[in-house]
Amino acid sequence: MPKRGTVREDGLIYIRKKFGREVWGTQEQWEKLKEWSAKYNDACRNQHRNKNKKWKIGEYNPDNGMYFLRCSGNYKPMWGTIEEVQQLRDKKRQIKIAYKSRMADVKKEALKNTPIKRKRGDFDPILNLYFYKLNCLTGVEIWYDKARFQHYINKERETRIKRNKNKNSA
Repeated sequence: MPKRGTVREDGLIYIRKKFGREVWGTQEQWEKLKEWSAKYNDACRNQHRNKNKKWKIGEYNPDNGMYFLRCSGNYKPMWGTIEEVQQLRDKKRQIKIAYKSRMADVKKEALKNTPIKRKRGDFDPILNLYFYKLNCLTGVEIWYDKARFQHYINKERETRIKRNKNKNSA
């Protein structure tokens, strides 16, 4: 099998193998393929360089003079004007508020349906377990033994501390 770019006696150049058959082309086709390939490689290289860049919503890009909106389905950044960024932020804020109010209603309903009001850390001597939380969506109480209960409490505390550090540093 010939290598790419091999010239045959009749002047045709080997391009690739397609469906098990060799594809040969003219010098013009070969030049056009090389040009397209170089452009494609440059685009991939630039995309790889920008891949590590973590854009934040509303961040200004001096290359194109636009603001970052979001990543599309194939992870390509989408750009827009500052007005579009503001619309996107407003929409996200409205969704967040609507979700919180829906979840508050669900929690209220779940708490109404629970027969006994419990606090985190309540001990049940019969089960020998500690109450952790009530799953508001299913209405199921979650109980753990002492070691696991302590593990989840510590994990939650660490997460809260990290979150507060991130808020203060931003």
